[in-house]
Amino acid sequence: MMGFFLCGCEAVYNVDINEDFIKDELIINNYDVSSWDNEKIPYRKLIDNNYNNFNLATDKNTPGYPEVYKKIDGYNYYNKELISETGNYGLKFNYEFNHDDYSKSYLLTFYNNLRINNVNNKLIINTGDGKGCYAFDNYPLLDKITINVRTDYIIDNNNADKVEDGIYTWFIDKDNYKNKSIYLEVDKNYLKNGKNTTLTNRVINITLIVIGGIALLFGLITVIKVRKTNK
Repeated sequence: MMGFFLCGCEAVYNVDINEDFIKDELIINNYDVSSWDNEKIPYRKLIDNNYNNFNLATDKNTPGYPEVYKKIDGYNYYNKELISETGNYGLKFNYEFNHDDYSKSYLLTFYNNLRINNVNNKLIINTGDGKGCYAFDNYPLLDKITINVRTDYIIDNNNADKVEDGIYTWFIDKDNYKNKSIYLEVDKNYLKNGKNTTLTNRVINITLIVIGGIALLFGLITVIKVRKTNK
């Protein structure tokens, strides 16, 4: 998958978890300008070919998964953007998942044994017993991967390498990828601003029920009035 990983690239995986959706983003960077037009591994051509001819499916059940030449109706694909800067050439993929579908994200398959669980409205991202990130085995010239997770929710537990400005970061490279584990426990019951999402959802549901009841009552009154008028 994605042959440009063979060319001494750096990958940045960003996850944004908010109330409405989970945004998944992969950025492939290559700052080594001398490698872009290497004859043995033509990085620029690989990037251009992927950008122009391939569509990256979000779900492994998509026919032709993960890369297909033509999009198929009824299936979802990552948005893609070409990165063409003075000192950087690469690609960016992103997609907004609803909370229930995030576990289907293709980008999560780069990690062995990664599990996504929802327990008591808590989102738990866990790579388990450190079987590592297989991307370095399949793409030996991949230099490093940086994983950033930002969320509006309270974080109960994590093993991030760095936490700064509400962003939880893990650094993975050729030296640590075989036993580098990731653990993040997101409490979706509470936002950082103190808002109780469970209580809010209950209030919303009750409000909708009340509004529905009022609408039904007015509907019945209208029907009764019409019937009386007809008589």
